[in-house]
Amino acid sequence: MLEELTWTHVDIGDHNLQLPASITGIDFDHVTVRGGVSLKKCTLIEELTWKHVDIGDHNLRLPASITGIDLDHVTVRGGVSLEICTRLSWLIFKHVDIGENNLQVTASITRIELDHVTVRGGVPLENCTMLDELTLKHVDIGDQNLQLPASITGIVLDHVAVPGGVSLENCTMLSWLIFEHVDIRDHNLQLPASITNINLNHVTLRGGVSLDNCTRLKGLTLKHLDIGDHYLQLPASITGIVLDHVSVPGGLSLDSCTRLEMLTFKHVDLKDNTLQLPASIRIIHFDNVIVTGGVSFDDCKTIVSLELKDVKYGDHDLAIPDNVLFKHVENASK
Repeated sequence: MLEELTWTHVDIGDHNLQLPASITGIDFDHVTVRGGVSLKKCTLIEELTWKHVDIGDHNLRLPASITGIDLDHVTVRGGVSLEICTRLSWLIFKHVDIGENNLQVTASITRIELDHVTVRGGVPLENCTMLDELTLKHVDIGDQNLQLPASITGIVLDHVAVPGGVSLENCTMLSWLIFEHVDIRDHNLQLPASITNINLNHVTLRGGVSLDNCTRLKGLTLKHLDIGDHYLQLPASITGIVLDHVSVPGGLSLDSCTRLEMLTFKHVDLKDNTLQLPASIRIIHFDNVIVTGGVSFDDCKTIVSLELKDVKYGDHDLAIPDNVLFKHVENASK
């Protein structure tokens, strides 16, 4: 009664691997089986871990009993069939090529991680009503739109091109969002009211970022961001902001940010716009900042730490309050 199968550096050439019904776990590492792997009878198998496996042009049809899949450096050009995997909870694909095929995921899935995956037929997630977290890194989904289900709470996109845009309108439970090296072209990123933390790094978003409805947003980190000529309107709930290598020619409004405590600007160009700081601010760190419209500290009574380095503030007086506990000003000029 074979239950566990572990193969390392095995080549069975063009032969087919027919597995018995008793098998419960398979661990393949550097295995070549170009004749395909038959799992039809494996009704007890729950987890599948494959690393550096080549099953050629065959389709990988998985049994209904499967709950978790981890594929790393796997070639399966015939696609991966998950239609009957109604118990599948988590899916991890790293360096997997399923070619032009579509990756149809079942409604039971709660966590998906795709890293260096080619799936040009797209990843439909509309029916994944239990999906909690989605991580896409170096993923090619072709020209498809990324439609996310309402259940999602966290998203990581890293080195992903989504020319069809990212639709988050229905994501009423989305709490955090991390985008790194993401290109969604000229589309607007409309964020839901549930979002609390946003981290955008090397993102092209010329249609702008709409934060108007983000009444729970606390942390905002924008690095190497292109939002075109749009104005950045921030909600009152924000407590911390990091802008790094960001140009905001339309200006930055902090008037309504009555809870803002921490502000970090690095290589930020606010052009001729005036930066009015709210009374709640406690920590300010400016490094290589252009704000020729001036900086107003008039309402700031509780600043604990103020660091200004290489700041150009235009033809305005830099009236720093006397009650700042820690102050460091270096190379600030008009």
